[in-house]
Amino acid sequence: MRFFLPELYVRLQSPNPDTANDAEKALDRAGEKYNQHWASIRTRMPKSVVQFYDEQCLHDADIFAPARLKDDTLLSGKGDVIIVAQQIATLYADQLNTLALLHYRVAEEPRIEVSVPSEVWSLGQPTWEYDEFDMLQNGIVSHSILVSDGRVITIPFREFHYQVAPLLAPAVLQKPKVTPSRAVPA
Repeated sequence: MRFFLPELYVRLQSPNPDTANDAEKALDRAGEKYNQHWASIRTRMPKSVVQFYDEQCLHDADIFAPARLKDDTLLSGKGDVIIVAQQIATLYADQLNTLALLHYRVAEEPRIEVSVPSEVWSLGQPTWEYDEFDMLQNGIVSHSILVSDGRVITIPFREFHYQVAPLLAPAVLQKPKVTPSRAVPA
């Protein structure tokens, strides 16, 4: 990750209000710099990446990833990689209770690392925190995702597709309606 650094996330979780406030300002600046970077590479990005960037915000989605699909017929020989994100705790009402399926035709082996060990990383279900796209050489695109457990997943790819599907049985359910029982006469 070049902009939304894991170090910023760790500092943002500091119990010291000054440290957390400074980190929040630094995160805002990182967001501005990333937006400038995105504007400079957007026209060279595959249409599916631009569409994903414009339509999706997976921040705080539960992330189940990455996984490799084996297929010996792929030219890369590396297989395709998928990421699944479940959006049950999102601020975006139109994305609530959906499953996002991201499919990458990888160009290189994905990298998964925890570059900043810290006690602030979540031990529960990992969530999607921040992500960045970048343009590499020879038409290869990179997608880096900071996960709440400290992992940074970086996937260099040649092709990208995604689908969003509504959950059939949403995890966030309304209270069930209670039907009053009838008293049975004795």
